[in-house]
Amino acid sequence: MKRFTILSVVLATFVLVLSACDDEGGMMSLSEPDMTAQSQTSGLMKTGRTQIWADGQLFDSIVTPATFKPESEPFDILFNGDFKDGVGHISDSKPGDKDYNGGRWAVYNLKSGVDPNKYSDADSDSDLDMSDFEPAGVYFECPLLPRK
Repeated sequence: MKRFTILSVVLATFVLVLSACDDEGGMMSLSEPDMTAQSQTSGLMKTGRTQIWADGQLFDSIVTPATFKPESEPFDILFNGDFKDGVGHISDSKPGDKDYNGGRWAVYNLKSGVDPNKYSDADSDSDLDMSDFEPAGVYFECPLLPRK
């Protein structure tokens, strides 16, 4: 039964990645903040442009189709939620930080049961309670670009 559950999650993630291209190349965002972890992650896996908070600074980003296995460390953590100004993501590091890994992300989603409005003013990982988030099992590449 455990194998079936794991296989189902892997297959669902694979289908979401293949079907999630953003044809218009517009900005991406998470749908509803109270969506399941899988739904939150599928919004992030679309290729195209998005925005990410890091240490109170807003960055643009372009999601690429590259995905990685967990053993391909190192990764930075990308938190999914409903954050300041409706931006759906906060990074634990940014360009210029010694520990920034160039936009190689391990995704963490807000746990179900946590009030999605709790972080509506958050723009830094220091604003977050890490125990409110859980690993999504998704690893991908998406560089942070300074806003013009």
